[in-house]
Amino acid sequence: MSVIYSSVRRFECWAYTVSHQKLLLRSPKNDTHSTRVDVLFSEIEAHLIFPVFPALSILQSGNLGRFPVQLPATNLTFQPFLFELQSARVTGYIVARSIQFMEDDGEYHEPDAWGVLPSKG
Repeated sequence: MSVIYSSVRRFECWAYTVSHQKLLLRSPKNDTHSTRVDVLFSEIEAHLIFPVFPALSILQSGNLGRFPVQLPATNLTFQPFLFELQSARVTGYIVARSIQFMEDDGEYHEPDAWGVLPSKG
């Protein structure tokens, strides 16, 4: 497995849409950080995660055998990746097709760059 992202920032499970198979983790602005960071997982097949990661390292692998439970056989048209989300005392797992990162100056309740969160207005 290779580390594809690492941060000392606190991340929270911000949004999950079953119909679009997307999961958004967010680290909002705070007194220490002047930006927010969003991490989007797309085309999710399975996940086993915690609501909060006090710090976050994301590792990526093509070996789905590391997922802690047996995955059902599916007829996928793509090969998903296993993303392992590590923090000090917890480890989470996401099986998905892709991951994207965005750091910007968006506010706490503003929508993300990919449209997972609806804009108000």
